[in-house]
Amino acid sequence: MKTLSSAILALALCAGLTSTAGAQSQAWNQAITGQGRFVVLSRFNDDAVFDKETGLVWEQAPHTEETPWGAARRYCNELSLGNRRGWRLPAIQELQSLTDATQTSPTLPAGHPFSHVDPSVFYWSSTADAFDPASVWVMTFADGQTAFGPRCVPGSGCGAPRITISVWCVRGGAGTDAQ
Repeated sequence: MKTLSSAILALALCAGLTSTAGAQSQAWNQAITGQGRFVVLSRFNDDAVFDKETGLVWEQAPHTEETPWGAARRYCNELSLGNRRGWRLPAIQELQSLTDATQTSPTLPAGHPFSHVDPSVFYWSSTADAFDPASVWVMTFADGQTAFGPRCVPGSGCGAPRITISVWCVRGGAGTDAQ
């Protein structure tokens, strides 16, 4: 009986170690290059892409109509791809995770499966500027440059001009403003 208990305990420990090792294979500290990084998700009607490096799911094609920040948040919150909800604006770090410094215009990694990524425009993030809460970080895929965009609209009390920027929704990860 003691031998059987020891064998069951050993199997349980091995199973736990195996599942932990599997979970660690997908980590931000692991660079995945080439064709193996992204997977177009057929369960989402090929409208979404899983990033193996970060564990995030991205729209396969960003929203091409430039939109004010509030409408961009609403667009992502109401988005349904492959009958799945739970989309949001990405944090600036998540947008930056899609860039590859060796690539230019767009700065997306070689072999990426995305379409309609316009390197000449900025994309909204959910990350607020620490010194100006009326602004959020934005990023362009021309060179990975970041800047600030006002997220307020006229009449909202913040006095910021209405500005329109492109939208690229994401699913999973830490959520809005992961700082």
